[in-house]
Amino acid sequence: MKNFKKAIALTTALMFCSLFIYGQQLKTYVNKDYETSCGVPGTLTYTYYEGDNGDYVKHGKYTVNASETEPKYWSSSRKEYVTKSTKYTASANFKDGWLNGTLTVTVTTTRASASKTEKYVSSLTANFSDGMPHGAWKMTRTENAKTTFSISANFSNGVLVGSFALDDELKGQFDNNGFYQGKWIGKDGKKDNEYNFINGVYVSHYEREDGKVIWSEPRETEEKELYKKYAEGLMTEDELMEYGYSVEVSSARLLGSNGPEFMNTILYQGNDCFGLKAIGGDKTSDKNRPEKCVMGKYYRITKEQDIKVFKAGEFESYAKSIEYSLKNELFEENKQISSAEALWVGYRVKQEQKDRLTNIYNQYIQEWRPAKLQRIEEQKRLAEEARQKEEVKAFKDFTSIALDKIVSVSSNKADMKIFGADIVIATDYDKDRTWDALFSSYSPLRDKLGKQLKDFCPVSSYTIDSVDVANRTVYCTLEKYNKKDGSQYWQTQVVFNSKNIDLDKSFIFSKAIKIKGDWDIIRELQKSIETNKNTIGIQAGSECPDVTKTYNAFHKSSNLKVSDDLQETIARLKKVIDVQQSYLKFIGLRKQVIAKQNQIENKCGKEYSDVAKSYESFLKDYDLSMSSDSTESYQRLNSLMALQDSCLTFLDLRKNITANNNELLGKKACKNILKVYASYMKTADLSWTSDPNCCDKLRKVIITQKKLLAAANSSNAAQLDQKIKKLKDKSMDNVVKELQ
Repeated sequence: MKNFKKAIALTTALMFCSLFIYGQQLKTYVNKDYETSCGVPGTLTYTYYEGDNGDYVKHGKYTVNASETEPKYWSSSRKEYVTKSTKYTASANFKDGWLNGTLTVTVTTTRASASKTEKYVSSLTANFSDGMPHGAWKMTRTENAKTTFSISANFSNGVLVGSFALDDELKGQFDNNGFYQGKWIGKDGKKDNEYNFINGVYVSHYEREDGKVIWSEPRETEEKELYKKYAEGLMTEDELMEYGYSVEVSSARLLGSNGPEFMNTILYQGNDCFGLKAIGGDKTSDKNRPEKCVMGKYYRITKEQDIKVFKAGEFESYAKSIEYSLKNELFEENKQISSAEALWVGYRVKQEQKDRLTNIYNQYIQEWRPAKLQRIEEQKRLAEEARQKEEVKAFKDFTSIALDKIVSVSSNKADMKIFGADIVIATDYDKDRTWDALFSSYSPLRDKLGKQLKDFCPVSSYTIDSVDVANRTVYCTLEKYNKKDGSQYWQTQVVFNSKNIDLDKSFIFSKAIKIKGDWDIIRELQKSIETNKNTIGIQAGSECPDVTKTYNAFHKSSNLKVSDDLQETIARLKKVIDVQQSYLKFIGLRKQVIAKQNQIENKCGKEYSDVAKSYESFLKDYDLSMSSDSTESYQRLNSLMALQDSCLTFLDLRKNITANNNELLGKKACKNILKVYASYMKTADLSWTSDPNCCDKLRKVIITQKKLLAAANSSNAAQLDQKIKKLKDKSMDNVVKELQ
């Protein structure tokens, strides 16, 4: 009944999918003026529906039929006229813009003359699933019906798997994860090359000429034994490191350029005029997508030089010194640390030592560095405030001397006239607060001020309103009083700076310059706020609607109007811009979180739904919102990304366990070993948690699996299995001990 219900659900989903496509009005595109990448004219036909942005999204059958016969030309080698013709055909199927199913491309070139006809055919049969190479691939070249070149390969979701053959030059096998497996045989002229891999580990390479070994790797017997022990799971990576060796995943090609990277050199670069780039629909060649083909990889064991080894008790002392250094000497140039790996450069470290140093580094990134940066920024801010205060005081003192002289001179010289309404910022008479009225070519307000200021002398007093040190400018209020009762009868605010204050000539308006006023600054700030608001909306888009909602609420509550106090308005608008910058930084971090989240979902699939469920449960209670404390928000997202990286590593280890498990279950002759293994796996904890160290338990399971596989693959596997049967203590530790 459950299967029946699942079938009904699947059928319903497919029906809705079909209705969706038809709802998009599936149409046929025909281009009779099409030209292939090799310049052959023909017809392109495909079915499509229109995407959200107006693009044609290929969906359904895709065909190209092109042919061309060139004019006769004289062949100096044949000494006769030759006619060349080219025919190109391509057939494929698309699903929602991506190749899906079998792609076939055939390019036929014919050169015909009176004496003979030559025919060259290049053909490709490739299989895709949702835009990724998936299934059998075959490419051949023939000259006059004789095969001159051929490649056969198999892909599983973009990863080379199974058997591979490149003519007679290179043949071998990949495992299900794209690792070289078993024996690979290659030819290089008169020389034969034999590469050997065990469980994806490169163990030996022999170069022979006429059957005689002329070069081999490794050469030393001890090295050969170490390589093999590690490959068979009889030695851990930490144990291997004790001998001075390290392990890394390599994708170096075999036999130079003739290895499995034929996809790049022959197909994606357009050789043989297959024109795959023009056909499109392949995620691995799409510049806007991260997917790439895995063209063979293997575990490479290398001898490390000049590497230090921690003796007993030394590592703990080293870890404490690193912790102290990061806490107290972080900002010295020679103490900068850019990654956790930098903490063990030059040392041979085990996994638990790496984990310890990584934890110290994470604490440094999440706690110590932000705290010290905050302290340093606060010290800089206080020092800058003190410097500005000193500079303001010095500039005020300078201005006061000049203004004192103005008051003195204007009091003693009744014939002194001061004109210059152009530099007036605001006055009692500016009732409508219209800034442009002061600087327009025709200004009644300016004329009015000019009449009032024509007998500016004597100036009774002045007040320094504010100082702009950066522009060397002082805003002042000059006052004049009634001589009879001492009442103030006018007041005006003017601008003084180093260009119009002259200590010898008092104040010369002819040197006055117009500067950017508060209203100009306010307009620029308001414009920046509007631009930033639009940028936040675009950056957040559909991926971060909650951030957009939070910001819009903040924006709505912000007071963006101009108050009577212009300086207060400027300070208020600058704070809004600071908040906007925080939102833009937060959106960038959120997008990184979303990208990693998509990676986790893709890796989990249906096979590891338990990990997906645990991760979703953890994420459900995780706060992804932008809080009022921007520093706390950044740290929270950085912490989440560290856990996401741990989850991705966990999934890779789980896949490794699954592969080992499948291989072990295939060793049916070792019933007793499998029985112990099954009991062990029942108690093994393969669940993901938010503990960054949860990957360690999987690494231990993998080591155990490798040791059991080594026993099951050995020549005396049957004897070992009977030995296990007779054991009274069948705990895994005891079984592994007996198998070694």
